[in-house]
Amino acid sequence: MERAGIRRQKVVYSRNFFRYNEYPLCLGQAMRQREERMKWEVKGMKRKMAFLLAVILTVSVSLMAYAVEADSVGQGQQNGAVSQDTEGEQDTRTVSGAVEPGTAQTPGEAGNPGEGSGPNGGAGNSGAQQEAPDGSSAQNPEGTGNITGNQTGGSGETGSSAATQDPSDAGAAQGTGTAQDPSGSGTTQGTGTAQDPSGSGTSQGTGTAQDPSGSGTTQGTGTAQDPSGSGTSQGTGTAQDPSGSGTTQGTGTAQDPSGSGTSQGTGTAQDPSGSGTTQGTGTAQDPSGSGTSQGTGAAQNPSGTGTSQGTDAAAGSGTVQGVQQPDAGGTAVRTAPEHTGQVDVCIGVAQVLNKAAEFHVALKGASVDKSDVIRVGGDSIGKGTVHFEELPDGEYRLTVSARGYATYSQTVKVEGGAYKVNLLTGFQEGMPYEAGKAHPGVLAIGDVAGGDGVINEADKTAMVDAVDQGAGSDLTDLNGDGIVDLADLEYFARTYNDPRDMQAGVEKAVPRSVITAAAGNGTQVEGDMQALLGNDGSVILRQAEGKDISESNPVILNFEFNGSRASTTMDGIIIGNKSDNPVIKMAVNIVYLDENGIEQPPVEKEFTIEGENGLSLVLEESVVEAKRDGQGNIRLYLGGQIAVKRVTLIIKGTRQSSNLAEISKVEFVNGMEERIPEPQMDIPKNLAAVAGSQQISLTWDPCVNVTGYEVAIRQEGRETDTIMVTGNSLVITSYLDDELTNYEKYLVKVQAVNGAWRSGYGEEVEAIPQPGGRPDPPDNVKAVGQLRSIAVSWKKMEDTLSYNVYFKEKESGDDAYQKIASEIKENSFTIPDLKDLTAYNVYVTGVNELGESGPSLVALATTTDSEPAVMIKYKRINVGEPGEKSAHIISAVTNRISSMKDSPLDTEANTAWGTVDNDPKSYYTVNSWDDGGFNALGNHGLIYEFDEAYMMDRFAFHDVTSRDTGYSYVKVRYWDEDGNATDIPRMWLTRMADKDGRTYYMVKLPQAVKAKKIQFGVARTVASGTVSISEVYFYYYDSLFDDIMALYQDDLHMVLKSEVTQETIDALRTRINTPDEVSGELHPDRQLLERELKNAEDILKAADLSEPVRIHSTITAASDGGKKFGGLNAWQPLGVTAAAGDKIVVYVGHNTLATGSDAKLRLIATQYNSEAAAMYKVVQTLKTGANEITVPKIWDLDYESGGALYVEYTGDSADDQYAVRVSGGVQVPILDLYHVTDEAERMAKTVAYVEKLGTYVSQMETLHQTEHHDSDNALMAGREYKNETCILGASDILLDTMMLSLPAQQIWAGSGENGEDTQSRARTILTSMDAMEDMMYLFYQHKGLNANAPDQVDKIPACHQNIRYQRMFADAFMYASGNHIGIGWGSTGGMVNCGSLVFDEKGIYQSGNYFGWGIAHEIGHCINQGAYAVAEITNNYFAVLAQAKERNDSVRFKYENVYKKVTSNTSGRASNVFTQLGMYWQLHLAYDNGYNFRTYADYNEQLANLFFARVDTYSRTTSKAPAPGGTALTLDGGTDQNLMRLGCAAAEKNILAFFERWGMTPDEGTRSYAAQFPTETRAIYYVNDEARAYRVEHGDTGSVLGTEGTVDAVGDSVAARHVEANKVEISLSSKGIPAEDVLGYEIVRCIYEGGKVQKEVVGFAEGGTATYTDVIATINNRTVFYEVTLIDKYLNRSAVKELAPVKIEHDGSLDKTGWTVSTKDLAVEGETGTGSSNNTLYCDPDNETTYAKDNLIDNKSDTVFTATAGQAPEIMLNFNKNLIVAGFKITAGSGLAGVDYQIVTYGGEVPVSVAEGTFGAAAVQTIHFANSAGKYISTHEANAVKLILKPAAGSQVSIAELDVLGVTGDNVDFRRTSDDNSAVIGILSEDFKYGDNAEDVIPAGAIVFAGAYKGNAAYNSVLLFDQDGNNVGRVTGTGDEVQVEASSIIMADVPEGGDITDVRNGTWIYWVDAGTDLSGVKKVRAELYRVNDAQTQAGQRVVSDSLFETMPEVLPSVTLDRDAGLQK
Repeated sequence: MERAGIRRQKVVYSRNFFRYNEYPLCLGQAMRQREERMKWEVKGMKRKMAFLLAVILTVSVSLMAYAVEADSVGQGQQNGAVSQDTEGEQDTRTVSGAVEPGTAQTPGEAGNPGEGSGPNGGAGNSGAQQEAPDGSSAQNPEGTGNITGNQTGGSGETGSSAATQDPSDAGAAQGTGTAQDPSGSGTTQGTGTAQDPSGSGTSQGTGTAQDPSGSGTTQGTGTAQDPSGSGTSQGTGTAQDPSGSGTTQGTGTAQDPSGSGTSQGTGTAQDPSGSGTTQGTGTAQDPSGSGTSQGTGAAQNPSGTGTSQGTDAAAGSGTVQGVQQPDAGGTAVRTAPEHTGQVDVCIGVAQVLNKAAEFHVALKGASVDKSDVIRVGGDSIGKGTVHFEELPDGEYRLTVSARGYATYSQTVKVEGGAYKVNLLTGFQEGMPYEAGKAHPGVLAIGDVAGGDGVINEADKTAMVDAVDQGAGSDLTDLNGDGIVDLADLEYFARTYNDPRDMQAGVEKAVPRSVITAAAGNGTQVEGDMQALLGNDGSVILRQAEGKDISESNPVILNFEFNGSRASTTMDGIIIGNKSDNPVIKMAVNIVYLDENGIEQPPVEKEFTIEGENGLSLVLEESVVEAKRDGQGNIRLYLGGQIAVKRVTLIIKGTRQSSNLAEISKVEFVNGMEERIPEPQMDIPKNLAAVAGSQQISLTWDPCVNVTGYEVAIRQEGRETDTIMVTGNSLVITSYLDDELTNYEKYLVKVQAVNGAWRSGYGEEVEAIPQPGGRPDPPDNVKAVGQLRSIAVSWKKMEDTLSYNVYFKEKESGDDAYQKIASEIKENSFTIPDLKDLTAYNVYVTGVNELGESGPSLVALATTTDSEPAVMIKYKRINVGEPGEKSAHIISAVTNRISSMKDSPLDTEANTAWGTVDNDPKSYYTVNSWDDGGFNALGNHGLIYEFDEAYMMDRFAFHDVTSRDTGYSYVKVRYWDEDGNATDIPRMWLTRMADKDGRTYYMVKLPQAVKAKKIQFGVARTVASGTVSISEVYFYYYDSLFDDIMALYQDDLHMVLKSEVTQETIDALRTRINTPDEVSGELHPDRQLLERELKNAEDILKAADLSEPVRIHSTITAASDGGKKFGGLNAWQPLGVTAAAGDKIVVYVGHNTLATGSDAKLRLIATQYNSEAAAMYKVVQTLKTGANEITVPKIWDLDYESGGALYVEYTGDSADDQYAVRVSGGVQVPILDLYHVTDEAERMAKTVAYVEKLGTYVSQMETLHQTEHHDSDNALMAGREYKNETCILGASDILLDTMMLSLPAQQIWAGSGENGEDTQSRARTILTSMDAMEDMMYLFYQHKGLNANAPDQVDKIPACHQNIRYQRMFADAFMYASGNHIGIGWGSTGGMVNCGSLVFDEKGIYQSGNYFGWGIAHEIGHCINQGAYAVAEITNNYFAVLAQAKERNDSVRFKYENVYKKVTSNTSGRASNVFTQLGMYWQLHLAYDNGYNFRTYADYNEQLANLFFARVDTYSRTTSKAPAPGGTALTLDGGTDQNLMRLGCAAAEKNILAFFERWGMTPDEGTRSYAAQFPTETRAIYYVNDEARAYRVEHGDTGSVLGTEGTVDAVGDSVAARHVEANKVEISLSSKGIPAEDVLGYEIVRCIYEGGKVQKEVVGFAEGGTATYTDVIATINNRTVFYEVTLIDKYLNRSAVKELAPVKIEHDGSLDKTGWTVSTKDLAVEGETGTGSSNNTLYCDPDNETTYAKDNLIDNKSDTVFTATAGQAPEIMLNFNKNLIVAGFKITAGSGLAGVDYQIVTYGGEVPVSVAEGTFGAAAVQTIHFANSAGKYISTHEANAVKLILKPAAGSQVSIAELDVLGVTGDNVDFRRTSDDNSAVIGILSEDFKYGDNAEDVIPAGAIVFAGAYKGNAAYNSVLLFDQDGNNVGRVTGTGDEVQVEASSIIMADVPEGGDITDVRNGTWIYWVDAGTDLSGVKKVRAELYRVNDAQTQAGQRVVSDSLFETMPEVLPSVTLDRDAGLQK
């Protein structure tokens, strides 16, 4: 034989024993070794014509009980470390400091407060505390401290608005929030945040104090006393501290009778004695000799000499400094505790754990018993550390245990230092696990049987059984991937019976308790210095003056040591350094003690970086050595052990030459050489990032010695997000929990992970995701007129590179629009150089490289001029000439110094004449947003005194701009003529405008007052900006308004007083029309007053008046707390639409409140047809009686401004009876059916509404003309009527659970669909409203809400959902947002003509429909329960609930796709949102006990019968959930975990298998909660609508199968047939069961692996008789058989039927799962593009959409893609992963014969053309990628393949299917005899010599098996198995010592290179010794194995197997020859 190759194997098996080793990655896949543990000895020789490779495999293993107990494992250690008795008894292991030195890591203290969340950062300012109106933080630049609302701080206990941290012994004082003191001196709380990790307490602002220690803290508002010796006292009254070292502070008087006290004024004081800090805004006095004082600001003083800062004088010896400035000599050194011993335990993962493991760590000594918990794996993947501190010297027993792990124990000897024990969950590659060598300890996983903390034979058996059965518990799912399979067996085998040493080496260090850390001179610190010592958190160091770190401007860290010599001895320092900006130059200054304890002079050494990579440090002097390790840490070797007193680290430069350095840890090590070495790991290379739309695809070269990879993604200036993966690729779609944003740059890098170690990151690459289409038009365009310019702003849009702004004068035509020339990058722009007082239209477009968007909505703005606002002069008091002081004012003052600008009259300090000088150029200004208008008025604002007392009820002012700059609040104080002051509470300002739109503000007092002097202060809406006032006008009181209001005797102005006559009214009308004598102006509210007189006349003449609206006091948000969903709205319509700028009067009446009382009603103004972001505004809280209102302008668009008015009841009493009437605006018909239950009454109300509506709609255009077009309102005058935007259309229909706010015209049009007469219209509307209420009732039923529920939280909401006519954004026709659902014009009419849905008393659908999918979809968005809501999925549950009709075709998803998902064995959600919906729907079908539309009045019935009613109830109140095993429900696991827990609670069964089928992975908390319920036995993942209906109809007891799964019901004729290359067809039928009971059949594919059966669910075939086709592309040349289980409609299982096996042999077609296809220049008739909308709020309600191109890869030859070719047609197949490809197959439809083609692969740096040619006429054509030599198939690694077609343009192209071929793979089979074609099995008739050596002989008499083989002899081997999965061979030994012996050879043409991808043919021969008893072998089959490395056998796995062959009863004679000829 030419180049014959023979490979011999002698095989010795230990029967049923297994071993899995971890091997490197091969072709991106982790390959597993077969079960037999093998050791290979390879001998080889190469001759001219033949290559002989003999492999002898031997195994001899003894199994024994095994416990991972440190005392009984390993071979012993010298020097007292570890030893083991050979009899297995325990020896005490002693770890001493001298023998096992190491490093300890200590944690930070218990709390970590927020880092300066005040508005000016840092610690904030002290002084007067103020509140911002919007709940945010504000800064008062006047020096009065922080203005703070409800802002949360950094990472403190409760959050803060300002934070001060004092790491010294003295404590800190500060502002508003929560303080935590983890030390022994207590905790204080107020409204700031303080932390004092030292021993001396903390004090702070007003709040609650808690003192857990013996030296507590007290504080409060009043008098506080602290009798302790080191306490703290404070308050706003008088504080007294009788102790000797206390702290006092407050706004009152502080007294400290001790010798070291502190006193101060307004602000905060802290005791400066000893080492304290004081602060305040006054002058602080320090009676002691070493104190500190300060003014405005916050101080942090970790040193002992104190720090003070501020603007006031301070007495004492402290240093006045603006930043933290401790120095080495002044650091306050902590007192070492009595005991300094410390044991740290660090646990890390050695392999990827998808579920968390909770390790209980216990440490016990003679007088110590401590414990803690470490959680690793799952979301906590990485490592965790616990610290046991202040331990007395002695021996301690460390025990570590966890569920599923062997218990680990170890003895640790403590002698004053810190000792660290590193443990890993398994062995770590590259570590020397030998006794006496430092390595991590091993926590062995696999205690799955008894839970006894020991891993033994019982655990092995349990694991094997679980894998064999393909099912197990969460215990046997060792890797936590949700599947019990060979991967879990591999995890078990990694540590089982491993003889290596598992005992941890102990690292020794200096304990943290003897170290005090502080920043040095000129250094600012961000972070916790003490945490730095424990590797528990990093700190950022900055140069105090903001300069870059350099030689002359270093940053400094000081460390003081105060302990015994034993505790402070070290020989090295490890400094953790941020890798992206490493330190490149530093010095270390060390003060140490000699052997006599004498302090030595400091030694300072400087280090610099060598090499561009910064991998090493070189010492300028040779005593101390420094290196940078693979983790980026700087390691300083001190050259020997020394007792250290002080260490100073001086950092002089970083690589990026920046002004900051980040240090993650500082460890002081005693035993640098004994530390555990780092494993050698590759840094990932060739990281490639491919950007898509909102995603980045990453690939990199695989590494060896790794358990996974950590991918880091970041953006400049933002934190880094990390992702753990096991493979060498990843698709990133999110960053910091948000979707990736197109056009933003992301930086990505990868490092390899091996347990707790990291390789260090490779090179960082950048990627910028790109969009796939043009951007959407910009939303929320706003335009504000300014001086000769317009400021335009808009929403920053996704996928937009720049913006274009277009504008024109309003009166010009549309062709007059001008485009701003330059591209605009930001989302705002100011259009310059415009005309004064001119109206302009503006719109905006977005632009990217794919084109320009459509235009935005058009905005309108009018430019201003430089003239001041013209304020009302009617009845003005302070008249005068320009530049002169106004009349009647004798004094105008302010307490602000130098606050008057450009005012010649203000020559003296504190005067404000410029505000009343009739000259707008002079003005008052203050650099604050609040001048007393929001917070306390105090001495703020302006004060005016008059020459006498005047009656007045209003005054006005304008600022220096006369524009709307955002003033909202005012406070007023006035003095009467006797000098008595009265404060008027905070009021809203009324914004006014003159005829040209200039802004001024009117202050209307609650009632007229007689004032001799008046003070007022104003504030802005938001806490930013400044205040200015240019002119102030005061007005005489005119009683005209009050006189007209006094005509009525009721608050609603519906009843006149008896004395009112027509003469009374006429006299008042005369006064209205009488101008002011001085100004000549008429009353400014003349129109409003005329309207009131007209109202009085109508009453007098008995004319009809508008009826008041009765307010429903049961509609209130106060009743809806705790429901945990949104969309609710408490508005009630008033039946009035009003234009912006209109003046109206709102009258409020109440059953008990007096006129003028505050009403619990808020007036809401809305914008009709608005955008979601500009829909409404709360105008004000109303009072009983008349409320004069100017309707606000809400938006800037060039459409009518205004809309419907509403009130919102804010009380919570059903006894409140309010009525409201509006004078002004336009009355619009509304329909109020709230709580109207009588059908006749409902019909009557609806008829009346229709009658009014018809009249109203017919008059709308006329009303528009008179009320708006011809009005004096500048915002409405001249506007033409437009049907869709006219605000007169705003009508409302109020129901119990819904309010519809719709266009009146559309209601009228929609109501006429079933008849034009009034009764028909009313019936149509009422039927539709009933349908809406029924639908909402159905939805609320499924949410567990019921009017009869015992708890308010479970009652139907008091508020309603609100469907409103709104303006749509791009591509949407409805949306859900905040408190409403927006719908477009075209959808509104359908809301009133829905018709009814009819169902019977059982809930069975009969006829009709509810509203469309979209409405229910949007309602679902609003009522989704937040704990488990997934947008666009869970909300669709309600949409399908409204439409399902007990038929499979009535739901919007396809059950075919559901079944594909639940049989796919894949993790993660389905890719299609509708398929995902199927999971939620199946839960409803499986557990709801009634038909779809069945509802329940009884609350308990509702809960009992509706699954999601229980889910949502438990979501709202977790305590209601069942906990039969005592494990309470918690919802802290995230959306998926919460759903799984809630699902188990609602089912009261463990249904995790259902969720795992859907791709979810339960975490430990979820498994723990589920474990207390019985396991669900039904196959609920196959339920469909029709099956559920069948079950409900026939009852749960109707199942013939029962629940045991033992009934034989699969038909006898069911069989599998290999029909095509990679397809198996299974015909299905049933028996012994009613045909109508059958739901379908579950198909399980089975293969053999190492003699064992591996099972995989591959599909579900629906129907009683069906055919299932299994398309197999993931395996080839393998034998498969199938198990079929019948599932009935009750979801019970039959007995399993096993089908005869078949062998799969195909052409290498690759699995197309996850592929996507795209086409270019191929037009499909009827298809358009999918659009470029980026709107994620809107979900297309159509059914699941497929495109013709998807037919190309659907594995169906009968679905054909047909298209018209363009000029250059292409088809791209994207694999979305890397594959090895070798060919291409096309199944043609028509039109391809004679067409030229080219095939290109993608995956490397450049595309590769792999084939060209011309298609023939065959239906199926295969193209192999040939190499240049043409000898072998050429393979390519690719992630995509492109087919380029070259047909004639315009021709038709039809393709049925495209396939890509991989390598066909190895194959094994039995050879056949020439006589009877039977398998070659028999007794060798004569010796067969197969090699040149004497031993190369198969002796005669041997039992031989021979077969065909395709593969590579250098990498393959053959094994035989019998029918029971046992190896075939001679059996020796008994029990666990059983061995099976056999031999084999492989003869093949082995390629010289030994390339694993080369494929050849050959023969294998397998034999056992003559006389071997094989009587138990009835059938035999062969398995072919392949390895990656012939020397090490790494990566061994099964690649092919044969069908079973029957063993002959009498073995025939077999003859072999050298040419592999076989004869019988």
